[in-house]
Amino acid sequence: MVEFLESTTNQNNFSNAVEEAVYYTKKLLTYVDNVIITMGKHGVMVGRKRGSALDEFLNIPQTPASESPQQIRHYKSPDVSHIESVSGAGDCFASGFIAALLAGKSENICVSVGFAAAKMALQTRSPVPDKLFGQDHEAWKTPVDYKTFH
Repeated sequence: MVEFLESTTNQNNFSNAVEEAVYYTKKLLTYVDNVIITMGKHGVMVGRKRGSALDEFLNIPQTPASESPQQIRHYKSPDVSHIESVSGAGDCFASGFIAALLAGKSENICVSVGFAAAKMALQTRSPVPDKLFGQDHEAWKTPVDYKTFH
């Protein structure tokens, strides 16, 4: 999708990965209602149009209040030591995020569970760990902080 957007927009010089992800999140939100971009060591970007189908789930109050038609949040990736392989980390993040979403958790808990699952993938040689974790894991109780962009 980013390759398509790059071919239809002017090339931009971004100062960092977060700035670039915000730009592409805004572009993608012209076509879809909700966007999640995994950015490896740079974290995760979550964007949505106001009033989308998942309004209750993703409608996090913004400070200061904004009339922007989009909500965009960046979650900084936690530090991970002893990385064995990056293969499967994004899929494990998605699986953890979706598991928490299906359990009715807030966005920042969903990201927390996704990060914990990705961390386990990063610390094993196989793309997916043999065993992940249950809802008793601290990630299910510890929301991740985010920075809001408009």
